[in-house]
Amino acid sequence: MAYWHTLDNAFVLCGTGEQQSPINVVPTVPVDPSVTLFSLVQPGTATFTARTSINNVPLECATDTCGKLQWQFATYSLVNVHAHAPAEHQVNGRTFPLELHFVHIAPGVPHDRIAVVSVLFELSSTPNLLLTRLLDAQGDAQGGAPNSTVGITGVEWGTVERPESGFCQWGGSLTTPPCSEELAWFMEMSAQPVTQEQVDRFRDATAHWKRGSVGMEAP
Repeated sequence: MAYWHTLDNAFVLCGTGEQQSPINVVPTVPVDPSVTLFSLVQPGTATFTARTSINNVPLECATDTCGKLQWQFATYSLVNVHAHAPAEHQVNGRTFPLELHFVHIAPGVPHDRIAVVSVLFELSSTPNLLLTRLLDAQGDAQGGAPNSTVGITGVEWGTVERPESGFCQWGGSLTTPPCSEELAWFMEMSAQPVTQEQVDRFRDATAHWKRGSVGMEAP
């Protein structure tokens, strides 16, 4: 947001950065069709623990087999999945009701490197079954369940990752403070189905947590 850089000296990039996200993605140079998002990202059998936070309710990887991403001679491990409603990014000026972020981290010096895979959703009469499972775990966390977990198999990840859809890649930043740059962003070019009820459910969960978190600092 426009005022973030005024809140803390550590957030200065939110106002002065040159690679700030989110952006309006305008596909230009086509990627080699033999290189797909599916070949870059290797889904694993994952167990996630739902955590509440001020911005959303992320699902943190509870094992070291959640998934890997290979990019520019580095191996990134999937560490969390979270959603934004409405979507933060646009494509050719088009807005979307929901966006999932698959956050990967690779050890580095002087700091770890981050890669984020973005999957957009468009309204449909058909609910997204994988999203329902993630929302159920988030709902349990909102209700105070101490061990709200969900297991996702590689086959189930495949229902979200469509290898034939192609992808865009660019250098960007975190979309919330401290707005750190030099992130590798990937976006799948095929939007997934989501119902309005699922979108509303996520928004309600986020609003509920924010109302109960006044005065708390985001993790």
